Amino acid sequence: MPVPHADAGRIDNVLRDWASSHGSVMEPPAYADVAHLRLLVPQDQLEALSADVAAASSGTLSPAVGNARVVDVPVPGQPARRP
Repeated sequence: MPVPHADAGRIDNVLRDWASSHGSVMEPPAYADVAHLRLLVPQDQLEALSADVAAASSGTLSPAVGNARVVDVPVPGQPARRP
């Protein structure tokens, strides 16, 4: 999700908290002309993520779904499963 640099720290914290309570994994941010924040989210949590991001950003941000097919999202603290 592209985020303006001025909002990146606050939104990063919101997403980290969100990820820890919704079975999601946050990847390290990437910085370019804007900050890019990426979460690996279970499909059944996408609507909740959209609503929470909209609330945290006063409706100015919304997540972009980059891949509708989730193969395996690692659970924090557990080893990754191999196919």
